[in-house]
Amino acid sequence: TILNPEILTPAIAADPDATVLTTTSAIILLAGQNVTTSNVPIFAGVPEIPFNPAGPTLPGNITVGSLNTTAGGGGPVRLVAPGNITVNGTIDTSANQFPTAISGSVTINAGGNILVTDRITTAASSFANTAGSATSVSGNVQMTSGGSLTLLGEINTTAVAFSDDLPSVTPGTINLNAGSDLVFDTIVTSAFA
Repeated sequence: TILNPEILTPAIAADPDATVLTTTSAIILLAGQNVTTSNVPIFAGVPEIPFNPAGPTLPGNITVGSLNTTAGGGGPVRLVAPGNITVNGTIDTSANQFPTAISGSVTINAGGNILVTDRITTAASSFANTAGSATSVSGNVQMTSGGSLTLLGEINTTAVAFSDDLPSVTPGTINLNAGSDLVFDTIVTSAFA
């Protein structure tokens, strides 16, 4: 779980993803490349928890457990690898805020296979408790694999907004591209106002 955006330092400023890392609760994992910075925040007085992948992996592959960026409003998740990508759990970038909720997008690109063993949620929910309009924008889900693409859980990009004035809702789009087999369970993309 990422709790806050990264603090801008000279090392972070040189990162091509500096804007995303310093303005959202983002998770960005790139395999097969040199890693020079980390977007995992370190807080004073909180012991650092070393990162251990969810199982053995080979160079060029990514294997992780659940990924959650919902703290602070839902930051993006981006996983890129020349090999396989396996997520042994959920990906949740949803946002539940007022009067505006904008959830993070999920982008997964693998030269090999992609496997997600549970749900992907980019849902957004907002409300206006006084006069005013509520706005909800759900993040997009974009996945491309050179091999098979297997999703064992639901993909949910629903946007919901409640207000006395005219609410605005934009559900996220879902784009799945596989080089061979495409297997998925349930896709839910809807708007409620």
